[in-house]
Amino acid sequence: MKKDLEKDLEKISAVKKLPIKNLAPKNPAPKKTMREKPITEKELTAEILTDILRDKKYNNLALKYALRNQKLSAAFVTECVNGVLRNLLYIDFVIETYADVKKLTPFVMNMLRGAVYQSLFTKSCVSAVVSDTVSAVKKRYPGLSGFTNGVLRNIARGVPKPPNASVKYSVPQWILDYWGRSFDSETIEKICAAQNRPPALSICANTLKISKNDLIDLLKLENIESDGLYIKNTSDITRKDSFKNGYYYIMDISSMKCVESFEPRGVIFDLCAAPGGKSFYAAIRSPGSRIFSFDIHPHKIELLNKTKKRLGIKNVTARLNDATVFNPELENKADIVLADAPCSGLGTLAKKPDIKYKLTPSDLVSLAGLQKQILKNALRYAKPGGLVVYSVCAVSKLETTEIVKDYKPVFEKTILPFEYGSQGFYIAHILKDL
Repeated sequence: MKKDLEKDLEKISAVKKLPIKNLAPKNPAPKKTMREKPITEKELTAEILTDILRDKKYNNLALKYALRNQKLSAAFVTECVNGVLRNLLYIDFVIETYADVKKLTPFVMNMLRGAVYQSLFTKSCVSAVVSDTVSAVKKRYPGLSGFTNGVLRNIARGVPKPPNASVKYSVPQWILDYWGRSFDSETIEKICAAQNRPPALSICANTLKISKNDLIDLLKLENIESDGLYIKNTSDITRKDSFKNGYYYIMDISSMKCVESFEPRGVIFDLCAAPGGKSFYAAIRSPGSRIFSFDIHPHKIELLNKTKKRLGIKNVTARLNDATVFNPELENKADIVLADAPCSGLGTLAKKPDIKYKLTPSDLVSLAGLQKQILKNALRYAKPGGLVVYSVCAVSKLETTEIVKDYKPVFEKTILPFEYGSQGFYIAHILKDL
């Protein structure tokens, strides 16, 4: 079955993809001025998109770096960048319907992308969007301001219907074909539509410090709308006193469902722990357990310890360890082993939309090998009769059921992106023989 799936992936990879335009500059050099005007949010959005699409940077890192010393609206820039990435193939289709983009620099192309996203997918005033975009282009490329104005005004009069599902949902065709092996067309459309929406922000209440009802009341005092699980109307929750005091931490609902699928007890290993959500939730649910949170990166161990201190959790120990390499010191030591393995992220496209343009079929095969090795080690670390919980945030057969099928799991659950308002996720329980 696996060989057949891998052969199909090779065929899928041969499908011609809709190109993403990031060509080298061919138009006149930017206009030089004696005194540079301050950068606008739209210009910064275009620059970040260039970093991501041309220079292949990860969107979360590109945003973090670009916004670190800016006084501009981080919420606006973040939503515009991610909004463009979620809808990139459709936005490019619309632009190319009205313009020859072959000679555009990445900056001008990304200014157009940002303007089209705002015009078609937000409640922004279209005339204001066009005016601001033309002004920004004119600052750097005065010869292209008229071109920009003409393209955007033509788009404002009406846009064509997308020719297929790949363009409509901005998902590369090979991914749609891959999902087609596991789901019917209606389910695939629901997966695509869910991952084209901004993700919900959810939190896990630290009930060691505060009850959920008291947390809801406290958040109201900070002008944050919440039901104790979802958060609304705030741009940066990490600046709030409630966050700094450790009353909750940010965690996707599907990850909570993973921890809720078993009863924490005894010694628990979390092999790929960072940023630590599952470890901390298990600690909150079972204060008497001893939890060891492992990660391969020293800076992530620092992050784990920082969050542990903020939350006031005592029964979590963070340690360096490579989950792909067997560590004999851990053999037969844990009652429960969590193996949340590195994966394609095909369940997280709403939060990390750039993934779908970078991922290849061969990546899935490589990741599957890595995941199998981690699961093999996890089973050796569990005590006889112990529980291994394998999970990935991927809607991907090769990384889920194909990984665990030889171990006869006693429990399996697939969470699709349109369920619970969460990311796509897979959970499997495997019992180690006595």
